[in-house]
Amino acid sequence: MKALIIGLFSLFFVAESKSQKIVPFSTSKSHFKSPPVLKKNNYPTENIFRIYKKGATGLSTISNLKSQLLVQIEEFANTSGKQYDILGSQISDPPYILGNYPRIELVFALSDNIESTSKSGAQVDNKFEKLEKLKKLFDDGVLTKEEFEAEKKKILNPDKP
Repeated sequence: MKALIIGLFSLFFVAESKSQKIVPFSTSKSHFKSPPVLKKNNYPTENIFRIYKKGATGLSTISNLKSQLLVQIEEFANTSGKQYDILGSQISDPPYILGNYPRIELVFALSDNIESTSKSGAQVDNKFEKLEKLKKLFDDGVLTKEEFEAEKKKILNPDKP
């Protein structure tokens, strides 16, 4: 009986979510009937990408899926020596039951990574850049108000838990 309970727990809470690779936007298709609406931009089409993730169960959260995708996007951008800009997102609607598991698709662009030349203002610039990026994610609907406020506090007060 104990093994059955542990097995069910693993199935519902530890199951891996399914993630697609980062693909060029122009040569890929949205996983949603209505693709993400993109903000106006001047990025060349070859610098725009899409990534999709679907939870393995209805117990996965959109917030967790977003965080995982943002980590993948950050790694992709860093590997390319670029910075990223979220252009649009689309999430599935609840209820998350009967196979309608949480899903999210993010569309982003890569651009040249501009390094700060000022050594004395680097820490302030870094905080400002982080806040700008955070605000952009909030405005694009990628972060909830609660997530935005929590991350903003971390940036402004890094010494406080």
